[in-house]
Amino acid sequence: MDYEEFKAMFTKMLSEAAHRADMTVTKVNPAVINKESDYIGVVTKDEKYTINVSLEEEYRQFSMGRDIGEMSESIVKGIAPYISEVPVIPPYIKDIAESNLYLSAVNAKMNKELLKGIPYKKLDDLAIIPRIHIAEDRFGQANITLTEDIFKDLKLTKEEVLEIALANTEKQGINITPLSRVCMGIYEKGIIPDDEAGRELFEILEEEQEHEMMYVMTNDKKAEGAALMASNKAMERAYDRFGENFYVLPSSRHEVMLVPESRLCDGIDEDALRNIVKDVNVNAVTKKDYLSDSIYRYDHKTKCLSMVDSLEKTITEDVKVLNERFDQALKSPGRLVK
Repeated sequence: MDYEEFKAMFTKMLSEAAHRADMTVTKVNPAVINKESDYIGVVTKDEKYTINVSLEEEYRQFSMGRDIGEMSESIVKGIAPYISEVPVIPPYIKDIAESNLYLSAVNAKMNKELLKGIPYKKLDDLAIIPRIHIAEDRFGQANITLTEDIFKDLKLTKEEVLEIALANTEKQGINITPLSRVCMGIYEKGIIPDDEAGRELFEILEEEQEHEMMYVMTNDKKAEGAALMASNKAMERAYDRFGENFYVLPSSRHEVMLVPESRLCDGIDEDALRNIVKDVNVNAVTKKDYLSDSIYRYDHKTKCLSMVDSLEKTITEDVKVLNERFDQALKSPGRLVK
C-alpha cells in the first residue's frame, strides 16, 4: 500500500473510530516546525481541543507492521488521558510574553509558511523565530510557535518581540562544553565525579581541553540551544573561550558544535566539517529537529556569523558571474560592465 492509499484508508478508519467516541476528524494546517507531512485533526466533542495527527508518522508506523484499525483506535482512546494533562495556555499579553518569549532556530526553506506574518531574523539558510513557553511538567516543556494571530494579541512591535526573546534566550544559559566530556556524561565544568576512576578521567579531560577539537554549545535545559547562534553575547563568549575565530556546526535545533579555527589541518578542512554535519543529520537527527547541512564561521573582528560556501558552490557562482559579464560584453561591444 503506497502513501496515498494509506492516507485515504487511515483517514476513513480514524473518522469512524472518532465518530464512535463522539468526536470528529478534520483537515488541519498546524504551525509546526519543519512540517513535512499532511496532518489531520481529531476534534473533541466539546470542540475545545484538536489533536493533530501526522499522516507521515502514522504511515511510518504502518510500514513497520502496525495495523491501521489498531492505530486508529489507539489514537482515539489516548485522547482523553492526553487532554487531561494539557496545560492551560495563558492569554497572550505583554506581561506574560516578557518572561516567556524565547528564540528558536529553524531551517528557513522548510518553514516558509510558518514564517509568514511573524517576526524573525534571517541567518543565511536559517531563520531565528520567537516561541512562547507556556508550561513545564513531568512530561517536559510545553511551547508553542508564535503565529500571526498571537503576535497581534501581544501588542508589541516585531523588534520588541525579537529583543525580548533574545534576552530571555540568553538568560537560559550559555554552556560551552568539550565534546569528549559530553560524551562521557560530564556536562558542567567543576563537577568532579566521586569515584576514583571518574576523577582520573576528569583530570585527563581537563588536561586535554586546550587540544579539544570540538565543543558543544547549548543552554541549561539543552533544548532549543541552537538559537544561541543569534546571540552576539554567546558568540563572543565562545571567542573568549578559544581566543580565536571558530566554526559553528548546526547538529540540531537543540545544540551546535563549535570548532576553533586552529583545529583545522590537512585531514580536517571545511569540507570535512560539512560532511560531519551531513552525516549527523542523516544518521542521528529527526526531521523535526533538523536545522541545516551548512557550516558557519564566526569572525570576531566583524562580529559576524556567516555561512561558509562550499568550494563547488563558490566555483559555480564565479562561473555565473563570468557568464553574466560575458553577456554584457556581447550586448555592449567594447565595454565590459564591472
